[in-house]
Amino acid sequence: MVKGEFYWDGGLVPNTPLAQILSATPRRNNSSRTRAITDMMESEQKYRRLLRDLLKHMPHDALQGDDHQCQVAQEMACSHQYNVIQLIYRDKEWDRLSKDDAFGPITMRDHWASGLADIGHTLTNKAWLELPPEGKEFITHDFRRSARPAGAAR
Repeated sequence: MVKGEFYWDGGLVPNTPLAQILSATPRRNNSSRTRAITDMMESEQKYRRLLRDLLKHMPHDALQGDDHQCQVAQEMACSHQYNVIQLIYRDKEWDRLSKDDAFGPITMRDHWASGLADIGHTLTNKAWLELPPEGKEFITHDFRRSARPAGAAR
């Protein structure tokens, strides 16, 4: 904070959930870029579904006519459903502070093995592989190795 104004280093923007900070929705702490992206996609999909439902109440003539706004709204609207499974890497006891630059063969094989184990465990959860229930456009399942068995859906 400088003279009562908040600032942050522009180099941190890729890790800063700027869209969430500036949005009008309730504030949440969200340090993961993956979570920030899936939260944004969930919100967008809810709006697309809402737009699709609202278009059902429009007069048929307006939807079939040359109204540019109605055409754009119809292109944006959809009822797709998404089921996203996030595999979140958790630090191991031996991870260094500079783990982001550790690309040696032993480290990489360990990360691959961890990912393979996590996806194997995730595939045993059949509910996560099904489409979300009607009315839920976007569900994110957050699997954490430390939260076995199956983590929690949000």
